[in-house]
Amino acid sequence: MPAPRLDSTADFPDAPQRFPNWRVVPLYVRFGDTSYRDYVDISATEFYERLRTAGELPTTSQPTPQDFQAAYDELARYDRILALTVSAKLSGTYESALRAAEDSGGRARVIDTATASAAIAMLALAVQRRLERGTTDEEIDDFVARFKREAGLIFTLDTLEFLARGGRIGRAAGWAGQLVGVVHADAPERMATVEQLVRDVRPNAEIEVATTLGPVVGTHAGPGTVGLFWFQD
Repeated sequence: MPAPRLDSTADFPDAPQRFPNWRVVPLYVRFGDTSYRDYVDISATEFYERLRTAGELPTTSQPTPQDFQAAYDELARYDRILALTVSAKLSGTYESALRAAEDSGGRARVIDTATASAAIAMLALAVQRRLERGTTDEEIDDFVARFKREAGLIFTLDTLEFLARGGRIGRAAGWAGQLVGVVHADAPERMATVEQLVRDVRPNAEIEVATTLGPVVGTHAGPGTVGLFWFQD
């Protein structure tokens, strides 16, 4: 079975515990002169606590090709690796994964998900289901293309300040219609309200992922953000 590999913007840090064939490569968030690996050196809770008192907005950066190579090496027993990355329009993470894949002898395939956060996690879960029953590269490519066409999104930002300060205000439109799941940024009570609304309106729907926006995505979305993302699989 091929091994899916995500970056940390999927906001699915416990993926390797749930699936032994998965790995998560962290992006970086920097407060001042100190850099932290997303979900490794700093948790979402710690991040939002620090964000409340930070004089300046933290910055974020992509993993290095060496970071990806280390993950590929951990998955050496697998013949194939599928690397699902945050949108190339939002981050250089895709390019780092691609550079590392060039040295894998064709073992690693890098997929630009064209999305972020729980959407990546839900896409990866759908890919995992196909891997477990048996699939092909062509089927995966067709499925990813359909996901990009059909996935839907409703989300609210508490303020546009964080997108503006982080330079993502013009890129935010690229997220619309591309994400899947239920997420929150330091607003669990809001997410609970959204979950209940889904259960009331669509009782047969399954909430597959309910998670917190991590340090990297939370840097740009800001506290109070809540999102509902959906896809029919």
